[in-house]
Amino acid sequence: ILTEKNEFLVYGVQTIDGVAVYNINYQMYFDSEGMFRFEGSRIFGEVYICSDVPSKSASAALLVFADDMEGGCEITDLELGYAASLSAPGYTRFSPVWQIEHSGGVTYIDAITLEIFLEL
Repeated sequence: ILTEKNEFLVYGVQTIDGVAVYNINYQMYFDSEGMFRFEGSRIFGEVYICSDVPSKSASAALLVFADDMEGGCEITDLELGYAASLSAPGYTRFSPVWQIEHSGGVTYIDAITLEIFLEL
């Protein structure tokens, strides 16, 4: 994105093995001399991925989402990714979540418990 000050702004989402971590985002600002500012977060420490419990299917997540919706909406995208949380000092835990993009915004559903989150 080109800003009003002729700077370039790059948004990104961190990934693990090509899978998005929805709540680890960053912004990098560039001008004619290179990058001058970084905002956001990065993954630090040891990584623990919750893979010992199978994830619920996309159809199960969509049924929970449909039960929670009042009125109607158009679903534009559905993707399985991770949500990061600190589990202990120096360790980051990654839990699978479904991200549902729809005409009303974005909703996240825990892919293990099927709990609904509007934000991560």
